[in-house]
Amino acid sequence: MLGFILSGLQMWLTGAREWGVLALVCMGTFVLARLTAAWYTHRLTCPLCHGTVLHEKRCHKHRDAQKLPLIGHRATAVLSLLCTARFSCMYCGTLFRLKK
Repeated sequence: MLGFILSGLQMWLTGAREWGVLALVCMGTFVLARLTAAWYTHRLTCPLCHGTVLHEKRCHKHRDAQKLPLIGHRATAVLSLLCTARFSCMYCGTLFRLKK
């Protein structure tokens, strides 16, 4: 999305068509990445309770589920996965490791 904004701004400043094409490519890549992410968030489930790990539902979260202040359970799970290769299921509160 940042590439789209910067390319669009550069196109507006210079008037060069190449920047517009690059902006459209960046927007297409962003949309494709978001669709892929939406597809995978519904398919990733907790091995224990079978709840979707990266897709929040309106049901109550477990009291042992990890949640950082000012961000939700899903963002906490994503940051935990990226930084420590572990996640805490927001529905059953169980801590899982990706690599054993």
